[in-house]
Amino acid sequence: PLIYFKVIDFEIYFPVKGNEITKSKHQNMVVAGIDSKLLKIHVNHINFSPEPENHLQRLIFDHEVYRTAEIDGILNVPSSPIEDRQYELQLIDLTAILIDPKIASNPNFGNPNFGNPGTESELPLLQKSNINLTIAPAMLERNSKRLICGHSLELKFLTDLIFNLNYEQIMVLRQF
Repeated sequence: PLIYFKVIDFEIYFPVKGNEITKSKHQNMVVAGIDSKLLKIHVNHINFSPEPENHLQRLIFDHEVYRTAEIDGILNVPSSPIEDRQYELQLIDLTAILIDPKIASNPNFGNPNFGNPGTESELPLLQKSNINLTIAPAMLERNSKRLICGHSLELKFLTDLIFNLNYEQIMVLRQF
């Protein structure tokens, strides 16, 4: 199938249950409960295309059938008996942040006119990173279901992956 899609400015929130906490012991008052956080995944651009910039090499199992299809020029023709489909997924400016849900429920949260109340409660896990995934599913001959080429996968990190993890964040992520 030829599938194209592009998404701009995508955010998803996951509830993450934290560890039990105890506060205010020094005031002769103990408040016990569960410290819960939200894991926010934000991606500026998501691009998915059946036409990758760089095609992956294939491990060919049936050389005769593959060469015949290559000579006939049907490898890149949609719905041909032997089709070399490859897909590319690009995640541009991927970030991950732990957020206190009390701050996130504030109606002014994220509103640039009011500033970002509670930025001190945001704990960045992953700074902006660009990831590119190229997938090439196995090639099968449609009529006989004979395996022509195996699966291929390439994962590229186009920028450095910078993680900011402290003990609390690691404990919260263990629950995920």
